[in-house]
Amino acid sequence: MTIRLRALGDRPKKVPVSSQATKDMEAEGKIDKAKRSAHNAAGDVKDAARDAADALKK
Repeated sequence: MTIRLRALGDRPKKVPVSSQATKDMEAEGKIDKAKRSAHNAAGDVKDAARDAADALKK
């Protein structure tokens, strides 16, 4: 795998990336995705609690 680096005004340069670095980046992406999912689930629970509280007020 290669990553293209670009400095201002320069043409993109290919920089080799080790397979371990690639695996680390993939793992980091999966962790970030899991964090987003947990955050979204917490927001859904919060919204459901708010909706239930509003329904009881009516």
